[in-house]
Amino acid sequence: MIASIKNNPELTPLWNLYTCREEYHTRWPDKHGRFSSAFSKNTDCLVPHVSKHLFEQGFRPKYPENKPFAVCLTHDIDNLFVPQKESLRESVRSALLLKGSSFRKSTRTLLNRKKNDYYNLEKIIDLEKKAEATSSFYFLSLQPQDPDFNYSLESVTDRFELVKQNGCEIGLHAGHTANANFDKFISEKKYLEKVSGYEIIGNRNHYLKFDIPHSWEILSKAGIRYDTTYGYHNQVGFRNGMCYPYYPYNLESGQFSNVLEIPLVIMEDTLYKYLLLNPEKSLALCKHLVDITKSYNGVLTFLWHNNHPLGLEFYELFLKYCKENNAWMTSCEELYTWWTTERYDKQLL
Repeated sequence: MIASIKNNPELTPLWNLYTCREEYHTRWPDKHGRFSSAFSKNTDCLVPHVSKHLFEQGFRPKYPENKPFAVCLTHDIDNLFVPQKESLRESVRSALLLKGSSFRKSTRTLLNRKKNDYYNLEKIIDLEKKAEATSSFYFLSLQPQDPDFNYSLESVTDRFELVKQNGCEIGLHAGHTANANFDKFISEKKYLEKVSGYEIIGNRNHYLKFDIPHSWEILSKAGIRYDTTYGYHNQVGFRNGMCYPYYPYNLESGQFSNVLEIPLVIMEDTLYKYLLLNPEKSLALCKHLVDITKSYNGVLTFLWHNNHPLGLEFYELFLKYCKENNAWMTSCEELYTWWTTERYDKQLL
């Protein structure tokens, strides 16, 4: 079906959107080398334009138990210990607000750097179990000299067991340089597999760093089967017009990648940090994107960091809305298996 877009001159704008043509050799990347939505010609990324066309042409994916659409729940595990600066800041804030118990707790954390309950994963998994959902947890696999190092894998093996025992996925959260360096990427992947005892098939790059099309080439060479990095850091929505998992097309090689991209639609930091929305408006926007995805039998990927400062109330409300709309709430690994087993990936080519 994608080939019909490629070979139809009247659909060139859709083909250009699908292939991310405007993002090749980005002229104005941000400090992390990322392409900003501010420079995109796609001024309405709240509509999955390419998937809308495919749906109108008869594409109708189905999901387990006749669910009308899927929501992939994902978590980037940047921190499992409270960074010292953050702990100190929280201690001062607590003292100013006269929250004695909170002050004592955060001060103890500063002194001993033990795992903090707020940074643990039990509460997230418990909320998901109540919603009859599973999810993906992407762990950094770094060494002490690497930027943003917060935990050694050997120190958090209990977190791996917790994730596995609850039927969730362990994936790689590739570090700052791994998205553009095969040797670094494969080193991080093997390290995570060795310590976690889990076969890593999925990835999301740290800070959503992505170099089109070369990051997909690195992932393919490393044996990654799916990626879920591709989404804007500063905008929610459908970056290349897709609300379906798809095989990216490399305009330089003229070939499709064998890495399935499960596009990222919503990151919670985008709502608060970049769009500057309050919780009410953020939830309304999330519901709108859920409704759109459902209307096209699509897949919405949601990223909730385990240490987000606003707590889990918002995440619980999001899960509730998805459940009310009969979503299949699952991990990216389960979605990948379903999508490829049912051969929807091949139908889209």
